[in-house]
Amino acid sequence: MAERRILYLTALVAALVFFWAYRQWISWIVLLVCLMLPFFSLLLSLPAMLRMRLHIRCPDKLAMHDTQAASLLGECDLPHPVVRGRLLFQNLMTQESLELRSGEEIPAEHAAAWRIQGKNTRVYDYLGLFSHKLRRCEEALTYVLPPKLPMDQPPSLSQYLATAFKPKPGGGYAENHELRLYRPGDNLHQIHWKLTAKTGKLILREPLEPIRGRAVVSLELTGEAELIDAKLGRLLWVSHYLLEQQVPHEIRCLTGAGVKTYGISEKEHISAALLSILKQPKADPAAQLEAFSAAWRHHIGGDRL
Repeated sequence: MAERRILYLTALVAALVFFWAYRQWISWIVLLVCLMLPFFSLLLSLPAMLRMRLHIRCPDKLAMHDTQAASLLGECDLPHPVVRGRLLFQNLMTQESLELRSGEEIPAEHAAAWRIQGKNTRVYDYLGLFSHKLRRCEEALTYVLPPKLPMDQPPSLSQYLATAFKPKPGGGYAENHELRLYRPGDNLHQIHWKLTAKTGKLILREPLEPIRGRAVVSLELTGEAELIDAKLGRLLWVSHYLLEQQVPHEIRCLTGAGVKTYGISEKEHISAALLSILKQPKADPAAQLEAFSAAWRHHIGGDRL
């Protein structure tokens, strides 16, 4: 805080000039107070300076191109001394880093997971003349989320056919049924009374649900930032579309840390998978997913966006 030090030195010079020119007891008192003031401020500030804790205030998530700031804040149960420092942003996907002042906007031009840490953080006494370096600063993590990127033509599900059927847990409505003999404990509402009357045996109409093969949405975490934004936006849209069609599926993503697989059966799973992908390092530009078996697959990549 150079401006405060300059201001104090100006006041000290003025007190010296006053003492030299006036030569009375009041000038001596003014000079003595001016000389002792920094040490009194340090003594008064020291408990708060030693107990100060820093944290970074930032949103957990924000949309691309949104304008929100990250700030360095101090916490102390005593009157707050002045805190200064900068923020170091690290993109977990690209490993690029940049340094910003506290209160500046979070970079949100592209989808990313930013790890934010304090750098050169110092706490000053109440006058701002002495400082103490703070090492206790909790890091923060904020996500920049891409928007959904709709497809002109949704992926076809015609090949996503049932390979077999199984009894539907809990019964209820189903398009397919199986007739079998009644067993103790079965639901009486499912008895086929006409066939029972004809055969003289209790016949049950058991609802069945299809057993489908594995559906997979795949992508490689490669390319420039704009292409990755498009891939992740398309992934969000396709995954939500499949859930709307009642198709649970997997997301397979090739990253710099290997292939990451996420099971998707609810919308919350999509959000969790996206946040995990944003934290993964990019894969090698020439890397490709190895072949794997799936009953249905939609690949998101490059020219096929």
